[in-house]
Amino acid sequence: GKRSPGARRACPPCPRRPPLFPRLYKPVEYVVDFYGMKYAGNSGNLIDRRILFWGAFEKDVLHFMRDALKALGRKDAVFVDVGANTGQHTLFMSKHAGRIIAVEPLPSILARLRRNLQLNKLSRVTVLPVGFGEKAAELPFYKPPERNLGSGSFVKRFQPGNTPHGKLKVVRGDEALRKAGVTRVDLLKIDVEGYEKPVLRGLQSTLAKQRPLVVMELTIDPRHKAVFKSAEELRAAFPKGYAFFAMVRTTRGAATGRYRLRPYDFDFAKLGQRELVCVPQKLAAKLPRSGG
Repeated sequence: GKRSPGARRACPPCPRRPPLFPRLYKPVEYVVDFYGMKYAGNSGNLIDRRILFWGAFEKDVLHFMRDALKALGRKDAVFVDVGANTGQHTLFMSKHAGRIIAVEPLPSILARLRRNLQLNKLSRVTVLPVGFGEKAAELPFYKPPERNLGSGSFVKRFQPGNTPHGKLKVVRGDEALRKAGVTRVDLLKIDVEGYEKPVLRGLQSTLAKQRPLVVMELTIDPRHKAVFKSAEELRAAFPKGYAFFAMVRTTRGAATGRYRLRPYDFDFAKLGQRELVCVPQKLAAKLPRSGG
């Protein structure tokens, strides 16, 4: 019959947005398609879980690096992956770069990196089983928990779950690249959990001569001695004539691959980590500011 005045029409329940990835109660080993390649992981680890359900970890960063090399016209580019971890960035960039140098010091993670390289028979990747730093040394390393293999660091107490591993070999990046026969660097990715300053100081010759595009996770936390403390200190780690951008990070962007850059404001009062893009100023106009 007719509805009485003021009666409300029943509304079907609105569909809930699905979670970015479902919860798994038991970690599983897997091998999954990764941009036409194979990636072996374990769902108990944060990075691998996102690769399993999103298709990639930090997909926005991957898509930006791909688009940037294309926009800058870097054919047969040389990509240096400092803090390669289990090899996701290295695998992805193997389709867009002519040669790759993967730098990873922790033996347990290094074994996972080598497995992923072997699964895909990547011969254009040179693995350096060391850490990059300001000078050659044997330094204490703090290994990550299995739930987040990306948090290991040469910085003590960088993450609450990290535990002492013992000492690992650190070399000056300029010297390591010279010994590996690397005479050109087009793209440099740095993800070293608070150890960015020593890494950059050890790459001064590479930065000055090659002037690569640098994609770097920057840590701002004054509790740690190794981190940059000011905008002046960060700028001094690069040659003159570099421009700095920050990637606007969102959870959806990390899942979908959409990215957006904005000029970096050098606000060192905001603690945490942010993704920086550092590029020679003469190339800044060619740099993609959004996409993915």
